[in-house]
Amino acid sequence: MGLPLLPQEANFTPEKKPFINFYAKNQEDRYPKDLFTLVHPDTGVFIANCGKTHKASNFIDRYEPFRIRLEESNLLDLDNVMGAPILYNEGAALQARFRVKHDEIPKILNEPAGLRITYRDSHNQSCRSSIHIEILRLACTNGMIGVAKDCTISSKHTTFDNPHNFSHKLSKLMGNVMYEAELMQKMQGVVVTEDQALNFIEYSIASSKKDLERIESIYRHYADLGNTGYRMLQVVTHLSSHPTERQRKSTNKFQTTLNLESKSEKILRSKEFHELCVPV
Repeated sequence: MGLPLLPQEANFTPEKKPFINFYAKNQEDRYPKDLFTLVHPDTGVFIANCGKTHKASNFIDRYEPFRIRLEESNLLDLDNVMGAPILYNEGAALQARFRVKHDEIPKILNEPAGLRITYRDSHNQSCRSSIHIEILRLACTNGMIGVAKDCTISSKHTTFDNPHNFSHKLSKLMGNVMYEAELMQKMQGVVVTEDQALNFIEYSIASSKKDLERIESIYRHYADLGNTGYRMLQVVTHLSSHPTERQRKSTNKFQTTLNLESKSEKILRSKEFHELCVPV
């Protein structure tokens, strides 16, 4: 077993062409210096504008070293991987999201849980090449974004070609993930009263009255977790793991996902959330 290969439609290198300003009044202004356009080599579809230092590369050139190094590291159980790589925005962005088992995390959290590995890359510079690992609560499929530790490797693709460097970074990443699991277990014992929770939702999460009603409903959905910091963690991570119908209909689903995760992470890393939900 192991991680799946990328689909054939991901196997292309964007073509870099001089940017043309069709609205320029003067002929000499039609081709701005050091500005270029990336297009799909087969379809001619516009991908992005970029500067002269941007290097267009094939998704496979970055993904394959990551896939091979991860399998060789033996740090994760990759026997029964669930998930597949997906291209977004006509091939401009890639997200490969996988669910894997982990023996220790369910014991720490005292409930079914695993890990979710997310690999991202883009031709349009909407994101860097990155590997993100988060704990996945199976009861609700919430990807629990780290509360205290950084659980992401973000770097140029050449880093993935160095076995020693990659293994060191991945080992540290998994150490951070295990730290998060222990912290989440402690949050199960942190008391957050209903009044405290609803007040935090109103003033630190909700963006409108309608949004407040929705998030309060999500809070009540997790009533079985009691009045705890862990319950509040589920409320916040639910917002990034379960987009609304309007968010699901977005014309740029990839960017929507990035925005939702960024918003949830900002809340979880905030001073207010830590004072309320995270043990000292």
